[in-house]
Amino acid sequence: MVPPVAEGSRRTALLIEAQRGRTARLVRLLWYARPYWRTFVGLSVVSLLLSATTLLQPWPLKLIVDSVLGSAALPWPLTWLAAFLGGS
Repeated sequence: MVPPVAEGSRRTALLIEAQRGRTARLVRLLWYARPYWRTFVGLSVVSLLLSATTLLQPWPLKLIVDSVLGSAALPWPLTWLAAFLGGS
């Protein structure tokens, strides 16, 4: 015989059981995806790199405005690169 359960603890038990079901589904999906782990890692790396380049988008425009139109000097890596490529 099962002892009576308070409504709050019954709800908690149902939530825990639902979470177990989600976890079991996720584990099963990951098991099917296992042969393709290199693809998933590669796509994750590409996604992170694309996010980083999106965050850096305003930086070249800032360099153009500050260095070409303004009076600020180019940062030293770009000065070195310009000297290396241009020869002056």
